[in-house]
Amino acid sequence: MKLLKHIIRAGALCGLLLTTAAAKAQTVQLKVLDWNVLSFEMTDKSNQIDFIVDEYVDLIKAQNPDIVCINELETGTSRMGKEKLTELASRLDMYPYFIMSYPKDVGFYGNGILSKYPILEERSFRLGIPGRDYMRSFGYVRIRKQGHDICFATTHLDHKADDSLRIAQIREILRLTEHINIPIILGGDMNARPEEAPIQLLASRFDVGNSCSELTTDDDGGKTIDYLMYTPGSAFEVISHEVDYAAAKASDHYPVLVTFKLASFL
Repeated sequence: MKLLKHIIRAGALCGLLLTTAAAKAQTVQLKVLDWNVLSFEMTDKSNQIDFIVDEYVDLIKAQNPDIVCINELETGTSRMGKEKLTELASRLDMYPYFIMSYPKDVGFYGNGILSKYPILEERSFRLGIPGRDYMRSFGYVRIRKQGHDICFATTHLDHKADDSLRIAQIREILRLTEHINIPIILGGDMNARPEEAPIQLLASRFDVGNSCSELTTDDDGGKTIDYLMYTPGSAFEVISHEVDYAAAKASDHYPVLVTFKLASFL
């Protein structure tokens, strides 16, 4: 009888190991979307009263991403009346995480992450000195797909012409992520062009890849300031990179969409 129990246990263990090995052997692809949504106002400000999110939901659904990083996110304020990130998550059947930059009357302003997969860990940090700086935020979540843990992070950096605060914010982001020992994908509105010092500093750790190749806003005649980047460089292969120019009415920024393949399992 004892022998039979040992055989059953051994068989169950082998089955578990084989299942785990099979999951790890599968190709792991992740479709990630980053979008500054202009607080859902729309570019002609026609949505400033009702803040209807139908068009945003439809655009995200059409792309069918695994992860959405949302910047310039106002939620739960008196003019909106609703908690918009929760509404988006419910309508998209995704898990939400809000990253606060600062309180705004009865609600908040900041960034958000939506995930198709349960959020296993979440962290949020404010960037800047309250009372002195225009506060920004940085945050990340950990999810698991096909047995592999991956970190997704987002931020929206300072908008002023002087690079100094953006550089300070990036240094803080680099410090806050140095302990993370799983692959990281960082999306955000960096308010800096690829050749400028803030992006060069990010590139000291993150692979900016094809994120520099297309315009993401028409401001100042068109520029690239919204990115999806990753670290370590060996962890991912970029399968595709695109900017959704069909979203011109919904925001003054275009959604950036990248499909990644997990290339090495750390």
